[in-house]
Amino acid sequence: AGWIVAWGDTSGSRTGNGGIEIASTVAETAGILEDVNPARFTMLWGDDAITGIEEVTDMADLKDMKPKGGGGTSMGYVFDWINKQDSKPDLLICFTDGYVSFPKRPPDYPVIWASTTDVKYPFGSVVRVLKKVPQP
Repeated sequence: AGWIVAWGDTSGSRTGNGGIEIASTVAETAGILEDVNPARFTMLWGDDAITGIEEVTDMADLKDMKPKGGGGTSMGYVFDWINKQDSKPDLLICFTDGYVSFPKRPPDYPVIWASTTDVKYPFGSVVRVLKKVPQP
């Protein structure tokens, strides 16, 4: 694979459960790196703004990831960041619960939603991961 960009949603709805969903994001990222071996892998962290950008060059980088956030979620900044780059990614993977505001139009590159809920997504493919346990 060429360049994969991933976004780890660090909003309060994903970080308020003891970090289980964030830990799952890191574990899923390890699997992607191992299975796909992309030429470049960029991890964006954020809630309503980018709170971290990490270029992952090998598996050892995963232990040093520093996800930050805890606020609300608006992911337009993810697409804005990508649009400012010199090239488009071959794939965007969004690790989220889907409680986000979506852009009005899909981007011109593939998107996979790695979702922890049954939220309906307006575009892209959906993979259900670490499904959330309902809160009492």
